[in-house]
Amino acid sequence: MAKRVANKPIDDSLRQDLEGHLETLVAKAGTEGVRKKLRNLHRACACIVEESADALTVPLVVETYAKICKGEIGESTIRNKRGGENLYQSLYRKWEIVAAAKAASSKPSNVLDAGIIGDHEIMTIENPRLRHQVILMLNHNRSLHSQLNILRHEQAQIPLRIEGSPLAPGNSDLLLSDDEVEAVRDFVDARRMNAKNLQRTKDDGVKLKDGRPIADPGFVSALEKIVRSYERQ
Repeated sequence: MAKRVANKPIDDSLRQDLEGHLETLVAKAGTEGVRKKLRNLHRACACIVEESADALTVPLVVETYAKICKGEIGESTIRNKRGGENLYQSLYRKWEIVAAAKAASSKPSNVLDAGIIGDHEIMTIENPRLRHQVILMLNHNRSLHSQLNILRHEQAQIPLRIEGSPLAPGNSDLLLSDDEVEAVRDFVDARRMNAKNLQRTKDDGVKLKDGRPIADPGFVSALEKIVRSYERQ
């Protein structure tokens, strides 16, 4: 089921931009039939975004179009790329941006884990390829952030193999494999940290290059001790 969003009026500047985009597309249309279908698609999207609390989706637009416009428009008509510009897709994408901005304005700014850019800013990127690349970049950044959190929260459970201090019986399953040791060694490597936009702090913690802390003081030195303990075996 599509996520429902708060029913809040569209910002005037967004509305003017939307109306201007519609008129631009109508002017590009080659036939009266296409112009009529564009205006009907505009009506269907407006009905969903302005008058209901449902999220904008292509299937819902098709359903609403049939109900209020007494006609039909196929999902493929909106989705498919054509030889030139798909006017219907262009209008739908503009409504997507407006719907996302409307939803974002009805709740506190939802900043992704990466802490760099919010959902509203992403959806206002009109170039679909650029918007997709930004989403991929943030997902990768979020994945790195999650990995760091896992290491930070589980560091106390990693046994240190210090020479002369054998593990208690039954704990051999807690020994790190060669791959696990190599992963820890790679993480604390200065060049790899720099490549991941990370920096070691003076107190052996980890921070992003913009200064935001990611790991507590002593985190890096603890990982280095783990690596050294395995090198002495």
